[in-house]
Amino acid sequence: MGDMKSVLSRIDKSGEGVCVQASTLGSLEALLEFLKTPEVNIPVSGISIGTVHKKDVMKASVMLEKKKEFATILAFDVKVTPEAWKLADELGVKIFMADIIYHLFDQFKGYINNLKEEKKKESADEAVFPSVVKILPHSVSTRRIQFSWGLMFLKAF
Repeated sequence: MGDMKSVLSRIDKSGEGVCVQASTLGSLEALLEFLKTPEVNIPVSGISIGTVHKKDVMKASVMLEKKKEFATILAFDVKVTPEAWKLADELGVKIFMADIIYHLFDQFKGYINNLKEEKKKESADEAVFPSVVKILPHSVSTRRIQFSWGLMFLKAF
């Protein structure tokens, strides 16, 4: 019982985070410890032991309303039922499976990076992304109230 309390204490109390599923209590503890390290720092909102079922997908789908990137199940060394896969596809919940913690992390990190790139592409017309520019000295023009500069883009983010 004490082991389970220590595991439950690692869950993010804000309610925002990924769901973690592992085969044993020991592997769940190891995965949670890894996710809490400063280099990784992935919040966890729910944990479970054993096969991923439809109820686990439903629990993870709550995050679709809060933070889409956390509508995710990190399944460490467990199986996923066909019904759970089907429901996850319908709802838009991502399930990442691996037998090695680092592979699971790499899959999730790749997913987050893809989401960031998609958001950046979607907002490219509306948002201004930071840039480093140099004002060209011989191309500054002033006419009454209007100013115009010639710029050279050195770096865009």
